[in-house]
Amino acid sequence: MGGPVGDPDMMLLSWRTFSYKLKATLGSMVLSLGSLKFGMTRLRALLLKVLADSVGIPCCLVKVKQYTRSAAMNFIKIGG
Repeated sequence: MGGPVGDPDMMLLSWRTFSYKLKATLGSMVLSLGSLKFGMTRLRALLLKVLADSVGIPCCLVKVKQYTRSAAMNFIKIGG
């Protein structure tokens, strides 16, 4: 799910198209993180939170507003 996002509006359109098709294919509203090829900031942040938790790294998932859009980010404690 990495890489730069050139145009956030195109990313949102691509995400909506992809997620609707995946939901129809799976017949479910629940999407496995492993089946996602890309994601919006909250999905990337959620994936990092899950990975950090699984290896014991202290991590906090935070919802933020950035330029009037909803987003998410992680805070990771490093060191003491």
